[in-house]
Amino acid sequence: MRESRDADSPVRSGAYAASLRDMNSVKSRTRLVLRASPCVRIQSVPYTCNDAACLAPTLATDKGQITDALGGRAYYMGRLELEFPTSSGLKSLGLRPSAFIDAGSLWLIKQPILLNVAKVCAGPAGSSLPLQQISGESANLSCTQFNVNGVTTYADNATQTSAGRRELFLGGAGKPRLSIGVGVNWTSPFGPLRLDIAKALLKQKGDDTKLFSFNVGTQF
Repeated sequence: MRESRDADSPVRSGAYAASLRDMNSVKSRTRLVLRASPCVRIQSVPYTCNDAACLAPTLATDKGQITDALGGRAYYMGRLELEFPTSSGLKSLGLRPSAFIDAGSLWLIKQPILLNVAKVCAGPAGSSLPLQQISGESANLSCTQFNVNGVTTYADNATQTSAGRRELFLGGAGKPRLSIGVGVNWTSPFGPLRLDIAKALLKQKGDDTKLFSFNVGTQF
């Protein structure tokens, strides 16, 4: 990885991770993860039931989502920052305001096997019957399909059915993200501090954007 932070040049960096055994396989603990918004993620979206028996689950789109960052094997990131002229009073306090533009992305990871369970079926209370899952791609969404080989107690009712979840793979294309913002560096008695306010101009579905960020102990 090469990185430049000279006073007269923009911050820029990049990295690539690869396995010596399998070029498509890098363990999660050695993948690259950016602190900024670009990321490769799995988003788990719940199905909801339109009736008590959950006969026809539908996919929720605005609530109950769980997003996990997977990291990636390659990234690029750059920053162009301009410090504002300040008075001697601000300088004596150690304050240095600035404006910046950030661009970058993180990608290059093989898509994992994704979960797609529309419905979970259980036996009656107290029974030893195993839980059965119905795929979101299945044409038959009734729990009674598991009543085979003498089993007759799977049923479509509110106590024996629950909605499943579907996973989505997001952000793996390496498309650039872009944000602009303003910030201030403060050389405080406790060490260097930085506060940023930023707005994402280019983003992808699944990105975790933040309006405010606060960093402690970073060298600027």
